[in-house]
Parts: sequence; C-alpha cells; structure tokens
Amino acid sequence: MRKEIVVLGRSSQKFCADVPMGPDTHISRKHASVYYSEKSGRFKMKVYGQNGIHVNDKLVPVGSSIDLDNKVTLRAGNFTCIFEGSPPAERNKYVASESSESCFSKLVEKYSEDERLLAET
Repeated sequence: MRKEIVVLGRSSQKFCADVPMGPDTHISRKHASVYYSEKSGRFKMKVYGQNGIHVNDKLVPVGSSIDLDNKVTLRAGNFTCIFEGSPPAERNKYVASESSESCFSKLVEKYSEDERLLAET
C-alpha cells in the first residue's frame, strides 16, 4: 500500500478504512491515521477515535498526535497489532508497504485471524 496517509478504522458500507480494525463498535470508522513526516524523519499517528488508542499500553487520547517508534503495540477495542515502519524509499514519498512483512500486511493478517475466531464462536 503506497499512500501519503493510511487510515486505520472500522470499515462499514459507507467507509472503507485502509487498515480495517474489525467490527468492534468501540473503534471509529476513522480511528487513526499514520503518515511519514519528512520534517521529523519519523512515522506519526493522529488519533480521531473517541476512545483513543493504546500505544504500548499507554492511552493516546482523541485529538493527539504522536511519533511512532518501530515495533510498538497498537490496541483499540478488540484490535491489537505491532506497528513496523520502514524509512522512506524515495524523497517525498514514504512506503507503508504490504511487501517485506510491513506493519500493514500484519494488521490485515491479524484482522483476518480475528474475523475467523469471531466466526467460530
């Protein structure tokens, strides 16, 4: 996935998140966004969900923006994943790529596993 901003959230018929976080209603349709800041040389996350998001078990409230370190745990509602960011591949573009075992491919795999487990119960 190559985008300037990647949206994490609960998908619905009206909104399709780039990274679906499952059907949990404690997760907003647009719960958070992740982007690469050329200025700081780091990935950042902006939180939009009313219930916030936990980064390494620390609550980041709605309206906050934080730097994301590599291999941090993100948790919202029943959704948990490990963020793995890679540095930009080209100037003025960043890669949040599904290749090379990136964060977002792992998010999608985790979501698929959660959906399977919910279906079995």
